[in-house]
Amino acid sequence: MKIKSDISKTSINFNNVLKKASTTTSKITNYVTDQQVTFNSDNKSSNVETIELSDSIDIRDIFNAENYGGNQSNLKNNVDYYLLNPDVWKIVYKYYPDATEEDLELLFNRMSFIGCGYVACVNIIVNYYANKENGEEEFEKKFGFPLKKDTLFGLENNYNYDLLFLDFFLYWSHDALRYKTIEDVYGNVEEEMKIRDNDAALDDENFDRTGMGGTTPGDRLYVFSNYMAEHGISITAAGGNIINNGNHTTGDTITPVVIKPGDKAYDVFINNHSLTMVNVLKNGNIELGVEDITNDVMKALIEDGKYIVVSAKDFDLEPLNIIGGIANDIPKEDIGPHAMRVVDVWGDKLVVSSWGNLYTLDTSKNKLIGIDLYDF
Repeated sequence: MKIKSDISKTSINFNNVLKKASTTTSKITNYVTDQQVTFNSDNKSSNVETIELSDSIDIRDIFNAENYGGNQSNLKNNVDYYLLNPDVWKIVYKYYPDATEEDLELLFNRMSFIGCGYVACVNIIVNYYANKENGEEEFEKKFGFPLKKDTLFGLENNYNYDLLFLDFFLYWSHDALRYKTIEDVYGNVEEEMKIRDNDAALDDENFDRTGMGGTTPGDRLYVFSNYMAEHGISITAAGGNIINNGNHTTGDTITPVVIKPGDKAYDVFINNHSLTMVNVLKNGNIELGVEDITNDVMKALIEDGKYIVVSAKDFDLEPLNIIGGIANDIPKEDIGPHAMRVVDVWGDKLVVSSWGNLYTLDTSKNKLIGIDLYDF
């Protein structure tokens, strides 16, 4: 099977965009996934709503290129380009030395179908090294390819999300699931595509899944930690599933989130929440379950330097754009199970990275089904 590729999309120099944005009061246009995380939805249009942001929000911390994250469909959409990339074959042969071009075409389709949770973890790695002193040099030593890739137009901030996504995805299949062949990884994608009619928004009741599947918080906590350890990077991971029963929320916490005196999250929790659902440790630290991670606590955890992935199901995302800047005015509606990295929290709204763009997820209208947290 030969899949036609789109022309590789060019990146945007966000530094130029930011020069147009006020650093005080800024208008942002807001065009207005635990069960297994798998598929995406089609784009649909909606009305436009403009909101005013508080002076306390510094948009320079949000509209940085590394916050936009990777797109799980890039490899599929640009298959011809990536089949000619020697770094791609170096990664693939590391895990599956008998892989062919046809294998990679099918693999990239599989990754596009179910890649959200994997990309959310990849987005964390890129963001960490993009903001770390000597991060580019350290990243290349640990992962074997540059953090940033060369582009035809010499644009800045073009990160190697796709190569890292490929490496992490194949590590997961090979080292965590012990798949023996690359055919085990992608499964019968051709048959699935016929049933789906190339619609990645269909839920898993519409076909018999073969090959790799999506991720849960428990999956990510375990495999992501091991993947980083394999590269000599120590992280702590915590979180689990959220269970919404009417007006009462409980959690299936796999590993509790520990906050300590001096953390912003500690002060926020002590001041705003009851201690009845948490475990206060002898050293004064507090263990939080996923049900305790409300939006205000989540924002404080991010300010403490933690990285957060959330998952939701049957929800909507609204694009987040700078006026006169990034042309992304199409919302995502009726999304199936999906995982995203949280960039920031604005009241009821989470600013999330998905499909290479920034969106807002309104938690007053859409319930989360999972939260996982990572700390380097």
